[in-house]
Amino acid sequence: MDGASRTFVFFADAEAPEAPAIPRTEGSHADGGVFAHAPFGVAVLDGTDPASAALLDSNASLMEMTQGRATPSAAFADLFEASEGPNALAHRLRQAMTDPIEMTLATAPPTAVHVHLARSPEGRGIAYIANVSQQRELETRLAQSEKMREIGELAAGVAHDFNNLLTVVMQTCSTLLRRHPVGDADYPMLREISDHAVTAKELSEMLRAYARQQTFAREVFDVGDFIGSKQELIRRIVGASIPYEIRHGRDLPYVKVDKTQLERVLVNLATNARDAMTPKDSPMAKDGKLTVRTSTITAEAARGLGHNPIEDGTYVLIEVEDTGAGIKPEHAAKIFRPYHSTKEAGKGTGLGLATSYGIVKQSGGYIFFSSKMGVGTTFRIFLPAYEPTPEEIEEINAKERALIAPPTKDVAGRGKILFVEDQTAVRRSIVRNLKECGYEVEEAENGEEALEVMARNPGAYDIIISDVSMPIMTGPEMLQEADPKLIGNAKVLFLSGYAPESFSHMLEQYPVHYMSKPVTMEQLVGRVKEILATAA
Repeated sequence: MDGASRTFVFFADAEAPEAPAIPRTEGSHADGGVFAHAPFGVAVLDGTDPASAALLDSNASLMEMTQGRATPSAAFADLFEASEGPNALAHRLRQAMTDPIEMTLATAPPTAVHVHLARSPEGRGIAYIANVSQQRELETRLAQSEKMREIGELAAGVAHDFNNLLTVVMQTCSTLLRRHPVGDADYPMLREISDHAVTAKELSEMLRAYARQQTFAREVFDVGDFIGSKQELIRRIVGASIPYEIRHGRDLPYVKVDKTQLERVLVNLATNARDAMTPKDSPMAKDGKLTVRTSTITAEAARGLGHNPIEDGTYVLIEVEDTGAGIKPEHAAKIFRPYHSTKEAGKGTGLGLATSYGIVKQSGGYIFFSSKMGVGTTFRIFLPAYEPTPEEIEEINAKERALIAPPTKDVAGRGKILFVEDQTAVRRSIVRNLKECGYEVEEAENGEEALEVMARNPGAYDIIISDVSMPIMTGPEMLQEADPKLIGNAKVLFLSGYAPESFSHMLEQYPVHYMSKPVTMEQLVGRVKEILATAA
């Protein structure tokens, strides 16, 4: 897998065939001689044809590999899977007399092994068997990782273009809804277009989350407080018929993740729990309970629960436990795959758990589950504990002291905006709406042109709104190239249908803001007013 070559070297007493045979003693047997403690399996056969030979002896490694089936007098061929028939198995075994081959032991679960056969001076067959199941598992993981990378690259490119198209649809729809309010004959159709555009946006975000291609705005917070604030949201999801309980752990460390994405994970798990407790053909869940627990846990304790691999360290554990039907064993290995769903046709997208897996992994954490049929399922999220800086502690305290202002419904505003976007349709639709809301807007097609516009009017803008990925010069490159005098006191808001993962670090290093496309006019104007209000 890593390009290195690995070779097993075996020494046999094959020289000087004219020498008299050495009498067999107990010490020369596979389980008592030089191979007794070998890390690979060794078997002595009663003949040279492995397809018909029986075992005379085997060492401890082979007994362990075969789960105790490599006993004296057992047929050597019976140790291996014969799914293609006994003739095909016999042919494969005889191939091992000339070259090492890969075969599968008939164990539970099946074990991949390399088999090589040699002849002893006494004319008996000697079988050397090396367990390569771990190597195959690593190769499978590597292949899955490569597949994930390819999916991520595909999702990144598609998401950028798709979300730009959705932005035009949503911005234009916002304009038309203002012109055709409730009561107008066209309002229901426009509302339907707007609602379906939002659904399309959610599907795009799910795919990006699974492929770990979302831009995360990480912040430091207490998980217990966060889950407590989502109590009513979870209650509405599971319904009044299902008891819902939160059990908070004591002295939880902080975490540094994206709150919005963590909320999405909780919503997905709560939705799955509700569906698991909903009887077939029943409109609502019944006779169940949903419990969410938080605690502090070490990696060692997580491994004790059977969850591996997990890096050493301290984690905040979030457990979401239901008393539903449980997950069938045949579905367990596929549960985090996209579009794999155990629900009835037409219910669910098959992306909920795949999305949750991608979000947790991109947050540096782990997600595992345990399930028992007829008892229920528990999902466990492990988020790395974070030690905040004094500045971050002060920011947390300031947020707790601040009053939460209700979201604005008034879209009217004032201010001078520089809008930077390479897609003409996107730029035209957003600029039109910003101007209709009362803002003075100048446009630029890329970062380089934006620098020229700023050079003509240094420090003249209240806010600079820019796409991230653009030809010639990207938004982040523009910000890094710009002289501070050109930007002046302007706030910076990045919009993007897809931003590289490295862009997340920029959100932490520079005082910039970020919104993910597509956005409605109300969402964008509301964010602009919020940003400008903090600058006042």
